[in-house]
Amino acid sequence: MDPQFKSTFTFFICFLWLALQPWFGSVGFGRDSTLIRFQLEDQFDQAWTHQDFSGHATIIVGSDRQGSEYNEIWSFAIYDSLVKHELKDSVKFLAVADTRGVPSLLKKMVKRKFPREAHRWIMIDWEGKFAVAYQFVPHECNLVVIDRAGKVVHQQSGKELDPKKLDLILGEIYTLFKIPH
Repeated sequence: MDPQFKSTFTFFICFLWLALQPWFGSVGFGRDSTLIRFQLEDQFDQAWTHQDFSGHATIIVGSDRQGSEYNEIWSFAIYDSLVKHELKDSVKFLAVADTRGVPSLLKKMVKRKFPREAHRWIMIDWEGKFAVAYQFVPHECNLVVIDRAGKVVHQQSGKELDPKKLDLILGEIYTLFKIPH
């Protein structure tokens, strides 16, 4: 075989694989495939780490400011389904706000804009660790399902509630608990 052809063919195959990789499976190329190690505080100065979620099925609900308007819509729809299947105590929600880019002078003011009800805690990610690790889509609600072993099993984003996307994420959650769907 001609060495020039072999080199060109190998390059083409590698390029094609890299170009198509994001469409293979729920977790795209370049995204973290496990729960990242982190230590963040919520708006009440409560510290949280990855260890707080270790061993639990976890749903990360994250966004930037523009996407935050969709977080409750998606969270409530998922939570309601978990209640129906008696799974609400088996799954932890990890709410995270992508606040990278907020100037230091404005951080206190921004922090005061978060909900004041204790049950609506949100981890404030000033450095954007989650957004970078899981390649959050700007201006949308980003959802990441993590199994009890810490492995990402599904990831998606959206704005308004989409029944087909909701079914996809619920299907992944039900699969973790061997519930037919």
